[in-house]
Amino acid sequence: MAVKIRLRVQGKKDRAFYRIIVADSRSPRDGKYLEMLGWYNPFDEENKAQLNGERLNYWLGVGAQLSPKAKSIAKQFQPEVLKKYLEKKLTKKPKTKKTKVEKPVAVASEKKEATKKPVKKAVKKVAKKAVKVKAAPKTEA
Repeated sequence: MAVKIRLRVQGKKDRAFYRIIVADSRSPRDGKYLEMLGWYNPFDEENKAQLNGERLNYWLGVGAQLSPKAKSIAKQFQPEVLKKYLEKKLTKKPKTKKTKVEKPVAVASEKKEATKKPVKKAVKKVAKKAVKVKAAPKTEA
């Protein structure tokens, strides 16, 4: 289950405000969510936003992804939490891809020869039987 931190629309048509929520990425924009982290009101100058930094830090630690708008709000209202998260993300070592070890060429060619030998013997046996069958009808009476 991919978890995202994103905005959910509330309020009237021309006076919308938003809840900052944690939700499954497959759920609709205004559908059910796991937890509400805070709110954002672009129309109110005094109380523009509120964001719970502890819970934001928890969800980022668990692996939730921030949407672009939620990331900009977090940067503006909880910059210390976002800095810690980005530092941890950058200090993690990238996973290295495991490469297959190539088998030596001699071993691969031996296997091919081993499989060819029984086939050649079987072909020779079939060819001998065919020769015997052809030779039998040529008798003079």
